[in-house]
Amino acid sequence: ETKTRLQKLVDERRDQIASGKLQKAALLQRHWKKMGDAEWEDYVVEVCRTLGAKVDRIGRPGGEDANLIADFSPRRVAILTQGEGHNVSSDTVRQALAAKQRHQCDGCAVIINRRFTGAAQHFAQLQKCGAIGAGEFPDFVMGKVAL
Repeated sequence: ETKTRLQKLVDERRDQIASGKLQKAALLQRHWKKMGDAEWEDYVVEVCRTLGAKVDRIGRPGGEDANLIADFSPRRVAILTQGEGHNVSSDTVRQALAAKQRHQCDGCAVIINRRFTGAAQHFAQLQKCGAIGAGEFPDFVMGKVAL
């Protein structure tokens, strides 16, 4: 009976590893809310790759253009990331929308490690631009929020 229970636990652990749940949970254990631009961009790249995307870096983090293109096949998404220390407004969402057009993507998103203003969140929703802030980020990492 003990061997059977142990084997069941081993099998469950193997299934969790195969599904990426443990890797995703480990990503959330980092101090992501305090990351600056470059570190935040690297982290978002790692998260997107964990979620199965092919990611290309196209700009500098915290800049005026999207800095990542994530291919979640068949959907390509222009992503603008900004780490701690930036004000995120509707203008930031407009930059992501422009990057979507410029890079011929199917969608766009702004991914930040703090909260959006209410106006920016509302504008992003109206424009169908992903707005992933501190509140949404854990669900994004776990694959519950798609771009």
